[in-house]
Amino acid sequence: IKRGEAKLIADADLRCIVKNFKCTELCRGTHIPPSFVYINSLGGREIFADPVTTIYGNTFEKQELEFLIKKMGQDPTAQKPLDGHQFFSNAVIRQEVEDWLFQLIWKELVLNSELRE
Repeated sequence: IKRGEAKLIADADLRCIVKNFKCTELCRGTHIPPSFVYINSLGGREIFADPVTTIYGNTFEKQELEFLIKKMGQDPTAQKPLDGHQFFSNAVIRQEVEDWLFQLIWKELVLNSELRE
């Protein structure tokens, strides 16, 4: 990508990349907003891909929560009964994470294109 090119990467294409992006090397050394991160069942930190919020107001990664509901039958934070139908998608966090990743990837693309010039 060269500065001034009329056709870079279409916004929609980059959004598609963001939705399928796993934050690895690109995120190292980058400040990740704490609200974008969850602790997985193995104790590792990961960035939300499919955040959901329970009826008790706690946000989890959907796959993690489904695993924990099967294992414990409760909201792990509230420690109150919870089944597989008592949570909903957290569209706000999902959009914030996608926007942040979009900016991070775009910045990397621009930086790399400037280095090649």
